[in-house]
Amino acid sequence: MDDLLAGQNSPMFPAVTRGFTKGRIQNYTKPLALDLRMLPAHIDKVARFATLGPVLRDAARLVTRNRTFRSAMDAVDPTAVESMIVPWLKRTATQTLNKAPETQADRAVARIANRVRNRTGLLLMSANVVNTLQQFTGLSVAALRVPPRYLAAGLMEYVRSPAKSAAAINGLSEWMLHRSDNSAHDVDRTIEDMLTNPNALQKVEQLGTRYGYVLQQAAQNFLDRVVWIGAYKDAESHGVKGANAVRQADSAVRMTQSSFAPEDASKVEHAGAFTRLFLQFASYFNAQGNLLATEAQNASGPARLALVYMLGFAVPAFLADVIAKGMRGDLDDDDGDELAVKLLESFFLSQARYALAMVPVAGQAGNAAIGQWTPERFDDRIGASPTYS
Repeated sequence: MDDLLAGQNSPMFPAVTRGFTKGRIQNYTKPLALDLRMLPAHIDKVARFATLGPVLRDAARLVTRNRTFRSAMDAVDPTAVESMIVPWLKRTATQTLNKAPETQADRAVARIANRVRNRTGLLLMSANVVNTLQQFTGLSVAALRVPPRYLAAGLMEYVRSPAKSAAAINGLSEWMLHRSDNSAHDVDRTIEDMLTNPNALQKVEQLGTRYGYVLQQAAQNFLDRVVWIGAYKDAESHGVKGANAVRQADSAVRMTQSSFAPEDASKVEHAGAFTRLFLQFASYFNAQGNLLATEAQNASGPARLALVYMLGFAVPAFLADVIAKGMRGDLDDDDGDELAVKLLESFFLSQARYALAMVPVAGQAGNAAIGQWTPERFDDRIGASPTYS
C-alpha cells in the first residue's frame, strides 16, 4: 500500500509515502508490528513526508498541470516532462533507485539480487589499493569545472589542516555534511545488533560491510573537500558570496566526482533489483559520460574542446590504466626498449575501454571483446557485473 500511495504506479504525479497519516480503524484486530528495526524506516518516511512532501507537490503541479510551463517545455523538448522531469521527481520522492517489487516472487528475487550485488561489490573493493589510487584521477576531471590554480589552493589548504577544513566545509554545506556522514547507518546497525545479538560470524560480516569501502571512502572524502574548497574560492573570486558560492562548490563536487543519491542518478539506473545487477559500478562512468557530453556541447571553440578531451577523458583513462598495470608489475621493462610501446598501447586501449565503460550494460561486453586481443587473461571475461560472471 505504501508503494501505491507513494505514486509508484502513477505515471504523472510523484508523491511521498503518506500511509502512516491515515486514520485508524477501531475494530482492526491484526497484531501490531513491534519490530524495533522498523523505526529507522518509519523516521525516514515521516521526515520525507514533512520536508519533501510540500515541495514535491508544488513541483509536480507545476510540471504536470501548469499550461504555461508545459508549453514552454514543449517548445524545447515535448518528451522532457514525462521522460525526464517526472521520473526524477519520483526518484526524489522515494529516495531509492530500486523499483518496488510487486509480487512475492519479485520480492524473493530482489532479496537475492541485492545480496549478490552488495557482496560482490565488497569482494571487489575491499582493500583494493589500485582502485583507491585510481580515484585520484578525479582531480583531472575536476579541472573541467574548477581552474587548476584554485584546485592547487584547495589542496594546500586541506593538507595543512584537514580536520579544520572538513569542519568548515560541513558548517557551510549541508550537502557535503550528508555526503560524508554515516550516522544514520550507524543508528540502524546499533538497533539491529541490540535486537538480533549477532554471533561471531555475523559480527565479522557486519565489520566487512561497514569497513569494506573504507579506503575508497577516505580517498573520496579527500578529493571532495579539495574540489569543494577550490570551487568555493573560484566562486568568491568572481564575486559570488554566501549561499550561492556554496551551491557552486556543491555542484562542482557532484558533477565531477559523481553522486550515488537517487535524485542525482540517471533514469536508466532506476530499475528492479535484478536489472540493477547489470548496472553495478555504472553510476560513476555514466556521470562522467554526461559531464563530458555537456562540456563538449558548451565548448567555446577547438581549444576548449581539446582541453575537455584531455582533462576529462584521455588523462584519467590513461593514468588509471598505468596505475593498474604498474601495481601489477606489467610495466616492468628489463630490456629498456618495451616500456614506450607498452605506454603507447595503454594510451589508446585505455581510452577505448573508458569510452565503452560509459555505455550501460553493452559497454562491458565491448571491453571483454577488446580483452580477447590483449596478452593478459584477466580482461577476457566480463567482470564488471556479478550477473555476467
